[in-house]
Amino acid sequence: MLAPYGNPFGRTTAMSDPMTPPPGDPTPPPPGLPMPPPPVNSMGAPQNGLGTAALVMGILQFFCLGTIGSILAIIFGKIGMNKAKQGLATNGGVAKAGFWLGIVGLILSVLGIILAVVLIATGVKVASDSLDPAQNSTTGLVDGNYEMSPNTSVHINDRCSFGGTPVNVDTQTPNASSVTVVGQGPTQCGADMGTPDVVLFTVSGGVAQIVQVN
Repeated sequence: MLAPYGNPFGRTTAMSDPMTPPPGDPTPPPPGLPMPPPPVNSMGAPQNGLGTAALVMGILQFFCLGTIGSILAIIFGKIGMNKAKQGLATNGGVAKAGFWLGIVGLILSVLGIILAVVLIATGVKVASDSLDPAQNSTTGLVDGNYEMSPNTSVHINDRCSFGGTPVNVDTQTPNASSVTVVGQGPTQCGADMGTPDVVLFTVSGGVAQIVQVN
C-alpha cells in the first residue's frame, strides 16, 4: 500500500533550483563587468626595492658610479620588471626607467672608451712622428748656425723635439716659417723635461743637429 502523498519509490528526491549553477561551475561574470585585478603579492607588502634601486643606480651612474652603476641599473631593473609582471611589485614603471637609463649609460660608457682609445692612439702617433729624426732633414734651412726660442716641446724617454721660428745667427735673419728639430740625450734635450728658452743648432748638408739647449 502506497503512503499518501509519498514518493512511490520510497525515498525523497531533492529539487534543485534551476537558477543556481552547480558547485564548482566556472561561470564567467556577466558581460560588461570588469575582471577583478590580479592580487598584488598576497604574501605581504609589494617588493619594490629592486625597482627603486634600479632608478637610483641609473641616476648615480652619471655622477659617480659610471659603468658599475649602469650594469647594476640594468640588472636591478630587469628583476624589478619581472617582479611587477608576477604581481609581486607595484613599481614596474620605475624599474623600467632604471633599466633603460642603465642601457643608455652603458652605451655612453662604451663610446667614451672607444673615443679615449682613438685619442690616445692619435696622440701617440703624433708624438712618435714629432720625435722622428727624419724631421731634421725637412727644415728647409740653408747651411749655417741657428738659434730658436721654442714654443713647443716633446720629451719621451731620452728623445726630444722642439718647434719654433729659427733665426740665422750668421745673418740675423729670421726664418719665414716654424721648423721642428729632434735631439737625443741630455746634451741635445736638456737636463729637465721643460721647454728651454733657447735652442742652438746647426744645419749642414740640409740636416739640422742640436748643439745646445739653455
